[in-house]
Amino acid sequence: MTAHDKTTNMSSRVYIGNQKLKRHMTQKPRAYPLIEAAIRRSPLSRLWTITAIAGVLLLLLVLMASLDGKLASLLDWSVVRPTFSNIIFASYILVVYPFMLRSRETAVLAFKPLLSLDDDAFNKVAENILKPNRRGEWAAIILGISVLGVIFFQPWTLDWASGYFWMNVHEVITTTIGMSLMGWLIYDASVGIVRVSRLSRRDLKLNILDTETLAPVAV
Repeated sequence: MTAHDKTTNMSSRVYIGNQKLKRHMTQKPRAYPLIEAAIRRSPLSRLWTITAIAGVLLLLLVLMASLDGKLASLLDWSVVRPTFSNIIFASYILVVYPFMLRSRETAVLAFKPLLSLDDDAFNKVAENILKPNRRGEWAAIILGISVLGVIFFQPWTLDWASGYFWMNVHEVITTTIGMSLMGWLIYDASVGIVRVSRLSRRDLKLNILDTETLAPVAV
């Protein structure tokens, strides 16, 4: 058997094993990270859910401008830019997060052929790595609002007596949402990196003279 055939056979076994594990992870009820779980509870598709959230925030902006008697100011980009930026930023996080989560799952599955574990034992390891920490997530959200919000937003700099009181309130709301998502995302990504990296400290079946064993990690 040629080296190419060996590589092909190994890749096939790895692919088949990963597909079985993916089906197990998909079929078995699992706890998703806090924000992801909230999005998945929506009866709408992900895209429509995010669109609905952004739409509600935009309608709320119109309402706030109406309360201030500043509907015409909605055409002034310098006035609405902060609010639009917050809505776009929050929507972006919600759109890209599934790709980040899928990438983490793929990274975990890539270690399967390198660990001396049967499917059940590896499934438990994978579930522990992907299991969210609700207390940590809530703490990250609170820190995101209190720390990042203060650093980047500085609400005391808003001119509350300028006649844009309710629009300022709306900016505070959208900034709070954006900063809470940023704090949560930083925490989630950091925990994911640390947990996946721990797999590399286990006893791996590596052979430095056989680069085929390194293929799953390189994926």
